Amino acid sequence: MLRRSGDGQPSFRRLECGSFQAPRGLPAEFASIIDFYVLAHADAVAISNSSYSFMASLLNERARLFVRPCLNERGLVAFDPWDAPVLLQQKLVAGEQQLLDAADAADALAELSGVALAHS
Repeated sequence: MLRRSGDGQPSFRRLECGSFQAPRGLPAEFASIIDFYVLAHADAVAISNSSYSFMASLLNERARLFVRPCLNERGLVAFDPWDAPVLLQQKLVAGEQQLLDAADAADALAELSGVALAHS
């Protein structure tokens, strides 16, 4: 169960991240092992629609919440790693891919110019 702050919002333990760089001595090609480890030991897990992150969820005996994106729901949905399909098979509606591509292009332009754009 999530702790609640005085204003009713969920509160989480503070996470300190000094660097996302691979630890000294670990070859760069093995850096994804750290991601897998974190997912397998987190208190709450949010994953992409991928078998890699799903496998880490299966190994996590600690988390009480698992969520992943669902295109049909237009947001994150809770799932049980031991009672859910590995990948959600979803299809875009006509014209939706073009909208997503345009949003990606806008994000890339914003990143190049140093300006953050918000889109829905």
